[in-house]
Amino acid sequence: MTQDAPRPGLTHQVLLDAIRPSWLEGAPAHSRVVDNLLSHHASGFSRAGLISALEWMLLQRQDVGLYIGWAIEQHQAAGESPANTLQALRAFLARMHGSPVE
Repeated sequence: MTQDAPRPGLTHQVLLDAIRPSWLEGAPAHSRVVDNLLSHHASGFSRAGLISALEWMLLQRQDVGLYIGWAIEQHQAAGESPANTLQALRAFLARMHGSPVE
């Protein structure tokens, strides 16, 4: 990409695609991810603002993980079969996936 060429905008999907690999590695890589994103995409975010947004996303991810763990424990304590527990979790994930972005 040349200096004069306009950079593509930073979208939600680009942001998610960039941060997911570090989540899967288990270690936050906000600074590295942000520097790479800002060097390749146009954004109205400052570096600090984008790092803050990624930190918030990580907290949300951790919260969902805690909820899923709690839900599994509740289903197991109720004596539900693993198949029913899995069905309940899939329904929960489907609702999350289908939620509109405001």
